[in-house]
Amino acid sequence: MANYGLVAGLIVLACVLFNTDRTQSAVWYGPYLSAAANVEWGDFRYDLQETIAFKDLEPAEREAYRFQRSEDLIPYRNNAVGYVYVVAAAKALFGWLPDLRAVEALQITLHTLFCTWIIFRLRSPAAKVLFLVLYALNPVVIYYVTFPFYYFAQAIPSFALLLLMIRDEESQTRPLVTTLLLVSAAVLLGVVFLARPSTIGAIAAFFLLAVARPRLRWPAVGAVLLFLMVVVTGRVASPHGPWHTAYIGIGAYPNEYVPAFNDNVGYALYRDKTGAELNASLGGNLYDDDVLTEYVALARQEYLSILERDWPRFVRNVVLNTLQGFSIGYMAGQPYWLHGLVALSGLVVIVLLLWSGQYVLFGLIGLTIGTFVPFSPPIPAYMYGAYALLVFGSLGVLEKLRLLDPVNEALARLMRRWRPGYA
Repeated sequence: MANYGLVAGLIVLACVLFNTDRTQSAVWYGPYLSAAANVEWGDFRYDLQETIAFKDLEPAEREAYRFQRSEDLIPYRNNAVGYVYVVAAAKALFGWLPDLRAVEALQITLHTLFCTWIIFRLRSPAAKVLFLVLYALNPVVIYYVTFPFYYFAQAIPSFALLLLMIRDEESQTRPLVTTLLLVSAAVLLGVVFLARPSTIGAIAAFFLLAVARPRLRWPAVGAVLLFLMVVVTGRVASPHGPWHTAYIGIGAYPNEYVPAFNDNVGYALYRDKTGAELNASLGGNLYDDDVLTEYVALARQEYLSILERDWPRFVRNVVLNTLQGFSIGYMAGQPYWLHGLVALSGLVVIVLLLWSGQYVLFGLIGLTIGTFVPFSPPIPAYMYGAYALLVFGSLGVLEKLRLLDPVNEALARLMRRWRPGYA
């Protein structure tokens, strides 16, 4: 237990040291905080006026703010509802903290628990240390752990997959514990899907792998039914869809259709087609269901029109997106040649995964990123869930190359010096 505590303590310390003070615009995360204070399962309603007042506060004041229950609520349909439930859970578990701090505390807790659990189920000391360094303590990973928005939720299906893949033999003989874990996973993954529907590939893979194991089959079937119940009852319909992201995604690489990869080019499309400005500020017309539906339809129409006229460009984009998703991802604002270099590194990763016999892991990474790379570049915020799987795959490659052996020997020598008698 002392070793568990040491590793968990190191991860928490790294989260404190590398904690980012950056946040998403309050225009986007404010409604989540307000709705969480007025949480209703299967609904997403928030206090517009309080959220506008919150947005206008100084950053330090927003950090210390606590939203209150309100009777003046209106529907919100511009983002998926799931993160409302996450924020509400954070407020319930860490009620002594302001809202943003509570969300960060929950995300740090989940990151610490999952990473510690995985580390102590890896077989070799070298694998344990490398996963700790390359993932659990990695400042890039911790950036999203301490970033209070729904991007962190994308890592949870990957944790579930890793825990299933490296599940120790002892747990195979404890059906009650297994059933409880599957029930917990079903609820958690249901909420994750409601927060980020793009996680469906990894979530589906988790349940398929669980059902495929004879000892897990029937508890896993029950978990699937529970997952579906969570999704069906907790869902809030939104007219948003993927078309805004798909349209602006064309601008990720040089082209004559979409000048840049950012939200503003989508808003400019609406202005050019309708003559009206699209206002994304709280209370603006983007929050009107009719306007949002009209904009989504225009983005869809324009995207499909460009696709029909220039489909080879889209094939190139999908290939580049996919290959970069097997590496560090798409670096926004960087030159085209750098995207090509990252894509080449992703191709190397794919070859190494297949060469080392990690076919299942290759497929899981593909499913994790495959829900968005057909129409959007894999920016780190979108592909965050793939990083744990990529690090795990890297350990498999190093093991195949027998490069973990000298690390294990060096760690053994270090332990013998520190603790005489260490085997």
